[in-house]
Amino acid sequence: KMERVVWWVLVFMSVCVVVASGDQVVEEWSQVLRMPEVRHPTNDIHWCHAIPVEVDGSFIVGFEHFGPSGVIHHMFAFGCEDVDQTTWECGDSMKRCNNGGGLLWAWARDAPAFVLPDGVGYKTGPKLKYILAEMHYGHASNVPDSSGINIKFTSRVQPYLGGLYLLAPFRTNRIPAGHDSFAIDDTCVYRHPKITAFAYRVHTHAVGKEVSAIHTSKRTHETTIIGSRDPQLPQSFVLMPQPLDITDGDTLYAKCVFDSRGQNHTTHLGAGMNDEMCNFYIMAYTATPPFPSHICSQGREWDL
Repeated sequence: KMERVVWWVLVFMSVCVVVASGDQVVEEWSQVLRMPEVRHPTNDIHWCHAIPVEVDGSFIVGFEHFGPSGVIHHMFAFGCEDVDQTTWECGDSMKRCNNGGGLLWAWARDAPAFVLPDGVGYKTGPKLKYILAEMHYGHASNVPDSSGINIKFTSRVQPYLGGLYLLAPFRTNRIPAGHDSFAIDDTCVYRHPKITAFAYRVHTHAVGKEVSAIHTSKRTHETTIIGSRDPQLPQSFVLMPQPLDITDGDTLYAKCVFDSRGQNHTTHLGAGMNDEMCNFYIMAYTATPPFPSHICSQGREWDL
């Protein structure tokens, strides 16, 4: 009987941690978003699954993938005001939410968990009532999959609110075979209120060699490297050595370098496993109100 009591205490502690902070009681907990044994009998299938946020007004402060290695090519977590359904085959469009919301986090290549810095979070509430996961299954399998995300929450008020800015160079849509360093680059002018970048993530497919981005201040003309990384490494967000302010009129430049010497054909840019991509994600924070997540490609911008 005593062993059973101890077991239940341990189960409770693993779900919810209560911390006393001065006069405030802070609760920290995780919500599990698990794919409901979806099947992917052909290559390049995208499944979406959404769950409601359990505690309105809480803050999302961390993400962790779980599931067998090699099954998921990549996954996204979106925050949504509303969704049309809870589970569906959703194609490769980046627009997932029925109304409002935006991209919160991205993952690929067995990346580790990511925790936002102290004081930064995604606030749940009227504009973030659901969390939606999009899973890209690159290779066909008849084995049902239940991969998912552990999402970390806190009741502690976070003074800064997170968001994403994605640079997606698309100067050309093809990578010729036989090149050791074929580059695709792009420049965007940031046209929004100030944000402070604190982490970045890179993404390509098989022939990506390096992805990097540079910030140039409109006011001082000073140039700063935001980050650079080999996309064949685990593709989680990486904290920057120092936060970086990005203000209206600043220039953001991104470049992807590809090694196509092992290819005997032209590789096209696209969402499929046999295509290539060039993505540099900037995770940033701002004071209220939160800024919506954006994507910029070829000088044009739209919401994520």
